[in-house]
Amino acid sequence: MAGPGDPPVAGITLDSRSVRPGDLFVALPSTDRHESSHGARHVADAVAAGAVAVLTDSVGARLVDRSGLPVPRLVVGDPAVVLGPVAAAVHGDPAADLTLVGVTGTVIVVDDAWGRRLAAESRIPVITLADLSRSIPHPDAADNGDDRSATWHLTGEVGSDDFVLHGPDGDLRLHTPLPGEHNRVNTAVAALLLLQLGVSAEQVVGALAGPVDVPGRMQRLHLGPGAPVAVVDFVHTPDGMARAAAALRHRHAGRPVLTVSAGGDRDAGKRELIGRAAAMSGADVLVVTDDHPRTEDPATIRAAILRGVRGALTELRAARRAEPRVIEVVEGRRRALEVTLSEAGPDGAIGFFGLGPDRFQHIGPHEALVPFVETEEIQAAWDRHSGAAPPPPVASP
Repeated sequence: MAGPGDPPVAGITLDSRSVRPGDLFVALPSTDRHESSHGARHVADAVAAGAVAVLTDSVGARLVDRSGLPVPRLVVGDPAVVLGPVAAAVHGDPAADLTLVGVTGTVIVVDDAWGRRLAAESRIPVITLADLSRSIPHPDAADNGDDRSATWHLTGEVGSDDFVLHGPDGDLRLHTPLPGEHNRVNTAVAALLLLQLGVSAEQVVGALAGPVDVPGRMQRLHLGPGAPVAVVDFVHTPDGMARAAAALRHRHAGRPVLTVSAGGDRDAGKRELIGRAAAMSGADVLVVTDDHPRTEDPATIRAAILRGVRGALTELRAARRAEPRVIEVVEGRRRALEVTLSEAGPDGAIGFFGLGPDRFQHIGPHEALVPFVETEEIQAAWDRHSGAAPPPPVASP
């Protein structure tokens, strides 16, 4: 601790706009590591709002020193690493009174020796689930049997929202309230966790029957009379693109039209793979656009996606399979939504993939937060397209 005093701390936040009197303000470095975009630049606002101390790194500490503010500073090598434990301490370690459940997003093949070992050597109870009806096999599981070593098995018709869980306690017939094979697995995992926590099978079936509307997760929008089917999803991986597109096709009969995008400053290697997955999805039209370019040139991100698309188109031509029409929109995501609605027509089925529930776009050298709520923007674009609202005003030069 550096600086005056040792004040009591009542809360903790890393957003200077949400500081309350008595809070510890956490000033994190930005992804570009520049002083000009460091969280400590907002320490004056935080202190004015009532922050009593600052947790930051050495760069942030220098910025606080330059501000001349007499505020105590906790200086650590990486404040993001200690943020969780510090927050827990501030709030009295609430996890000590909670039952914690872990869900791995990694595919573990329990039919091979390593998968069995991972499950056997865990120090906590482990439930293993195998989807025996999966229509999009994971590449790591392709040559490893049929996962019969799992504790529970999911079976059902591809494209159906109904499925059965088979396990040591008998069968459980369930219905996923969200479309898609991946959401059947998500529903199955939720059911197994509830059973493990002592909830009865009857209560589990009733709780998961729906309806459910999760913002940005295969969220159906009802835009108005004559509008195409519109679904919003936070697709940000190649596997997610394939699964979300498949769910759209299985649930809705209209011609599929997809927006395709990827974020900047991270996971550059998956951009071509996302483009490939979109092109191979069976969509009629792909609209390549931006979501969170961050500090990167959006054109660079779109170019990587388009390389993946073009590679897939070459394969589709060689196999004499139908190819999607590809449109690159360079004027930003708002324009891309308009193009997508126009391309779909009244009989289309649109997957607005990429942003999901986010309420901002990260754009520019300092990752400026530009307000952009996808669902509201889509509705506004449809209103303009259908004549229900006037076009946005054109700024004067």
